[in-house]
Amino acid sequence: MDNEKRLQRLLQSILARLERQPEPNKTYFLQFYSRYCLKNRLSVNRVLKVFITLLKIQQVIDKPLHELDEKDLETINLYLVTQKTRSGKTYSLNTQNDWHKILKIWIRFTIQDEKLKNTLIASSELVVKNPYFHGYRLDPATLPTDEEVLALMNALPLRMRAFLALLDGGGLRKGSAQFLRHRDLQFFPDGSLVISFDSKTGRNTIKIRKDLAVVVAEWINHCPSRKENDFVFPNRKGEAMSDQFI
Repeated sequence: MDNEKRLQRLLQSILARLERQPEPNKTYFLQFYSRYCLKNRLSVNRVLKVFITLLKIQQVIDKPLHELDEKDLETINLYLVTQKTRSGKTYSLNTQNDWHKILKIWIRFTIQDEKLKNTLIASSELVVKNPYFHGYRLDPATLPTDEEVLALMNALPLRMRAFLALLDGGGLRKGSAQFLRHRDLQFFPDGSLVISFDSKTGRNTIKIRKDLAVVVAEWINHCPSRKENDFVFPNRKGEAMSDQFI
């Protein structure tokens, strides 16, 4: 099934769950969807992430989400650092950080009392910080060097070299690169490349430097399908490349 259609079906399923919420929860959720998600043009992926997270938080605190208080935020923090996921691991620090970002947005949207709002936002800060981040800035020492990236790329087949070039040069997530279509790529006479893709924060446009754009262009010239709506990295059936293949 086309990924866009699959995402739309998931979105309709989430919206149906919100419609089934008891009042005033239903009104809060639907207003949040129309006045925040739609107004800010969030991608479908991000909308799904936001509401799946909010519904999960509501389940954790076992009360309507608009009635959040400081005690509930302590419960959420404790849950994030102690609860095991299906894989048997605790929630990653990236997931913890995202939960708190979503919580802050929800608090700003639903709490009218400024003093209470500020108190709750302060209480929603992460209780554990990632040791690889310093003030939420990525430590350069944890990143691969240009030489290491080049060595890895040279050891890969052309398709995967182009895939890695987009990850390294554009900062794309794996899923964003998987579902790129030819219409999302624009090459310029100077050899540079501009790509447009959906991320958690919406639609992004990134310029890829020339040395990496050359690798992508070489793959495009060998790509079995090059129509505007075809995937840049298709499998033999013309569908998006699978996680297993990567």
